[in-house]
Amino acid sequence: MRLLPCVLATAAAANVDWESMHPTPAPTPNTLPAAAGETVTFTWTDTHDVWLMPDQAAYDSCTFTSATEIHSTSVKTGDVAGLGETKYYACHVGSHCESGQKIAITWAGTATPAPTPAPGSPTPRPTACPEAHDHSDHDHSRRLSMTYAGACQDGGNYPLYATEAEAKAVDGSDGTAHQMGNYWMPNCLEHFYHGDYSGDAPTCGATESDAASTLGVGALAALAAALV
Repeated sequence: MRLLPCVLATAAAANVDWESMHPTPAPTPNTLPAAAGETVTFTWTDTHDVWLMPDQAAYDSCTFTSATEIHSTSVKTGDVAGLGETKYYACHVGSHCESGQKIAITWAGTATPAPTPAPGSPTPRPTACPEAHDHSDHDHSRRLSMTYAGACQDGGNYPLYATEAEAKAVDGSDGTAHQMGNYWMPNCLEHFYHGDYSGDAPTCGATESDAASTLGVGALAALAAALV
């Protein structure tokens, strides 16, 4: 007899067998208690990803409009953590979320309250990414990908940076980043790639690569044609 993933609710394990949750027969919820600050690791083998849902309503309805992808289909594993809060995670591949591949993780402890801005300080950036405009009638991805100075590509994912601090500092992001394998990707970029990048950025970790984007003669010709 196959054990349902709801057994996670009875033990504060630090691992989520993401694969076994596809599918999860309704109406069984997937929940997991975790110790304060504990790192929880998702693992899977087939085509899945992990998205952080903005709230329980989006989680319940599988609405990804304001959700954030934190681990792509290419990595097969990924860590999450929290403190004194419940976070909601779901798979965005196909109808996997609707099939029950989602989990609510509740961390013990006391969440750190958000700091109160001092009078006259800049307005904090919004936590939800703005909706990207439609590019279906044109393509300038090569041109815009060049703006991510110092970025590299790995497994079709781009732009990636070696450290979280570098990713958070990228112009055009919201000042946050998510982990992609051993690298970091800025959040809220208008142009980003999860497994489908085909530009000229250097491969992450390549010998003699300083992660600075370089273009060959053919690429420059293609760029010139695109700008006409």
